[in-house]
Amino acid sequence: MSLAARFGRMYELGLALLINLKMLTPFKDIDLATPMLRRGKLKPFPHSSRGVKELRQVMGRIQKLEQNEEV
Repeated sequence: MSLAARFGRMYELGLALLINLKMLTPFKDIDLATPMLRRGKLKPFPHSSRGVKELRQVMGRIQKLEQNEEV
């Protein structure tokens, strides 16, 4: 499940962490994280949006349509 589907919006810190893990450089941007956290530009924990339920329904419909097109 993607970060957008889970929280209803992108979770920037989690996205950066996932990208760096996939590139096998987990601490590549650690020097940028501390100042951004202090200034409030990055949130340490994800925040769920109000429309998460609706977003999941839309994403489910899209996946069903994509599966039907492949057949």
